[in-house]
Amino acid sequence: MTAIPVLQHTDATDDMVSVLRGAGAVVIKSVSTSALRDQIASELTPFVDSTPVETKVEDDAFYPGNTRRVTALVRKSQGFHGLVLNPTLLALCDAALKPNCARYQLHVGAALVIGPVHASRSCIARTIPTRSLCRLAPI
Repeated sequence: MTAIPVLQHTDATDDMVSVLRGAGAVVIKSVSTSALRDQIASELTPFVDSTPVETKVEDDAFYPGNTRRVTALVRKSQGFHGLVLNPTLLALCDAALKPNCARYQLHVGAALVIGPVHASRSCIARTIPTRSLCRLAPI
């Protein structure tokens, strides 16, 4: 499996765009502060806590069972606006999307909390660090 390239938020935006175009994906580390992540986590906690756990386990499902999914993050978290309007992320979206459209919009912002994974989906538990799903954390 080919690794997704990883850059720092301090790298030149042109370099990020070039990597995104070449690889089709890029991880930008430290694009948010710990204070912003803590704010978002605090604002979303009541929604996560009140969201029922999806217990259905299907081998071909995109999301594993034992997952809580919270959507509409723009409405639920003022801090999430800081991510949606982040200049670096907007520049990447502009570079990837604007050549093909007059404008674009965020369709869904979602938070996933994945609990213990069914044995048939254990590869997800190994490839996605649970800590980053259960709490907004830097990569």
